Amino acid sequence: MIQKQKLRAAQYIRMSTSSQDASPEQQQQQLAILAEQAGYDVTHTFEDLSLSGTKVRRRTGFRNMLKAAIAAEFDVILVLSLIHI
Repeated sequence: MIQKQKLRAAQYIRMSTSSQDASPEQQQQQLAILAEQAGYDVTHTFEDLSLSGTKVRRRTGFRNMLKAAIAAEFDVILVLSLIHI
């Protein structure tokens, strides 16, 4: 029997202020549930905490995620909400 290989997933966690609804821990927990339901293997985690999303050059986690995506280090990106991108 051929076993299907799980897709490798990167999770991206961003929180611009401490007053946002989902803390980094909550985001990570919810993304873990999503990954399990979809059958993904989370291999990378990238974070940008307490940073505005308007300036990409300040978001080292986001930039590192893009570099890893270009290098094909994972297959999919998981993010709790598109506003975090």
